[in-house]
Amino acid sequence: MQHIFLSPHLDDAVLSCGGTLARLKRQSAAVTVVSIFAGRVENTEPLSPFAAAMHQLWGAPSDVIALRRAEDRAALQHFGLQPRWLSFKDAIYRGQPARGEWYYTDNAGLFGPVHPAERDLPRTVAAALRDFLRGENCFDAPATFYVPLAIGHHVDHQIVRAAAKFLVRPGDTVFFYEDYPYVQWNPADRDPAVRETAAQWGMTALREKSISLTGADVETKIAAIAEYQSQLAILFGGETDMREQVRTFTAGDEHPAEKFWEREDNS
Repeated sequence: MQHIFLSPHLDDAVLSCGGTLARLKRQSAAVTVVSIFAGRVENTEPLSPFAAAMHQLWGAPSDVIALRRAEDRAALQHFGLQPRWLSFKDAIYRGQPARGEWYYTDNAGLFGPVHPAERDLPRTVAAALRDFLRGENCFDAPATFYVPLAIGHHVDHQIVRAAAKFLVRPGDTVFFYEDYPYVQWNPADRDPAVRETAAQWGMTALREKSISLTGADVETKIAAIAEYQSQLAILFGGETDMREQVRTFTAGDEHPAEKFWEREDNS
């Protein structure tokens, strides 16, 4: 059974599912992590003021995508995995740059509705994922897909969630993961995201599923997240705070765990 994690960006799978990735590594499972919006941005391309500001928050590297890909490679090595990147660009870069027009120009837009110009993007993403997975020999048999719930409503997470609906086959298993740290920032966003996901996928409801972790799984997740140095300040306030927050968030009543939401017909 292939375990296929759909990661909108170059960190989401590790942030949200790093403990589960560590558990699967212990079990010698077949795992693939695909980051969808990982496309390169040339230094000659114009940036929106919003994208330029984000680059500053990420430390103003000379090549942002090269840095983030290097971080992702280092993070996935903690699970014995090689990174897999598609060429779609992050939302902050999309639009009509030649005309000075961008689809998402501030945080309100980034965490709002998907731009009307991108209504067909989920199908395009699904087709690219299907071709990629076939090329990797990951699409020949039923698989378990891990798909973002889109807690927090980031447009790229919404697009990947919608794309997965066109990708997943009747024999596949689907686990929707809680987007971290958005679920930590706004726990009240969880239930609306669960309802919205169920409605989008034509299901009456989703059921909660916890995957138990060892303490070592959590520490592996933390070590992997620490590789995303460009993101730690903006997401957690720094590495020390990240370590404390992840340990606290994954702590369960009896053992550490990560929470997923399951299709009622998973069996």
